Amino acid sequence: MTMISMGLLACASPPPGSQPFISKAQHIQLDGFSIVTPSEPGWIVASRNHASLHLARRGGETDETYAIQAWQIDLPLFHTNEEFSSYVSQAIEKDTNGVRFRKIKTNVSAVSTKHGICVRLNSIHTDNLAVKESNNSRPMLLEIESMTCRNPYFHTRGAHLALSNRYYEGNRDTSLLEKAESFFKSLAFDKIRSLNAI
Repeated sequence: MTMISMGLLACASPPPGSQPFISKAQHIQLDGFSIVTPSEPGWIVASRNHASLHLARRGGETDETYAIQAWQIDLPLFHTNEEFSSYVSQAIEKDTNGVRFRKIKTNVSAVSTKHGICVRLNSIHTDNLAVKESNNSRPMLLEIESMTCRNPYFHTRGAHLALSNRYYEGNRDTSLLEKAESFFKSLAFDKIRSLNAI
């Protein structure tokens, strides 16, 4: 199971042929849950299907980007919250490309939410193979805030949400956590859609 597609979160720029810009916050329904997109201008839908969504937006400088991921995930049945937290932590570590991304810090914690216990991640990595529009040789950093929750109506399904910022050193967005918190709070599980999927 893929928890984080860091290649997508570290995309160089919104890909050609992407859908039009999202001009305001939108309610997006996916399999089993929904989210509300940020109200900031400039977000585009890079990819979307019934179970996943990927948004992208340019950052402050050339090559700098923001990305959002939301997707339904399959999970084993856990007997304790500790098992769930450990599973997510190990999956995130396994899915990180150690050649491209050099870890600076990673914090994983279990948090209490209206959906029950969810697993939060904050990480910063150096992107050693950043694909860029420019010829700038400066290293880039990738910061990720993510949250993984079990579906309270269908315990072997869940939702994984992530907000990331790829930037040059010195350009860190100090409001990234605040933006992520707002995005994560928009998560809503759909009981009817979840039960219909069983």
